[in-house]
Amino acid sequence: SGGCPFHAIHVHGGNPSASDVLNLVGAVGITENVQIQQDVFSQDPTKQDVFGLGGFLLVSSVELIAFTGNPGDNDTLRLTAGLADAQFRVDDQAAAIGIGRVTSNVLPVINFSGLATFTIDGALGFNSVEAAFATKNLPAATTYLFGAFFTDKLIIEGGDSFHDFYTVTNPIGLGSVQVVDAFNGVTVRKTIAAGQLELRTLGGNDSVFVDVDNAGSGSDLILVPILFDGGSGF
Repeated sequence: SGGCPFHAIHVHGGNPSASDVLNLVGAVGITENVQIQQDVFSQDPTKQDVFGLGGFLLVSSVELIAFTGNPGDNDTLRLTAGLADAQFRVDDQAAAIGIGRVTSNVLPVINFSGLATFTIDGALGFNSVEAAFATKNLPAATTYLFGAFFTDKLIIEGGDSFHDFYTVTNPIGLGSVQVVDAFNGVTVRKTIAAGQLELRTLGGNDSVFVDVDNAGSGSDLILVPILFDGGSGF
């Protein structure tokens, strides 16, 4: 909880049992920028490096890492894909309002809450990264970023049997693209050019508004290829 007084700590969860949890709690009144990545020295998928809480944490054999930030402190969480091909899915933690959850093939399950910004970073184009955001029940006060490259894909997933409405813009030029869910205002922004934006809106009467080259809204031309899968309709 809060700042770590030690230079480094090794947290070892023991034998795999799907029950080991590491809770990271931000200090009130301090902006904390936490980063979690696969251990860069061993490239062991059961080991993670955690930065941003004062000291360095080496985590191993833990099935769930939870970071609780403090609303108003501008806390951030950044997940780094590493060098392997990676698939991330960001959704809500079942039966827990206001908690986001990340599942992937490169990190343990990550839960988060109380954040100003949540980011998934690619790896400079050395691998392929897919980041899927199921926006309907994500914490709406958090801005979601994907630091993608040309080998990567951003996926936006709607609600099944829900009338999704998404607006797609390019708010900052270059290869960026931003998607806003009209239902709750959840905003997902790709900060660097990705290979593709895919919208999977599932069932329901869904709509996507692509706003390009619009001086009124500030949207520039969208350079990222867009794939829209509207599902089966009603």
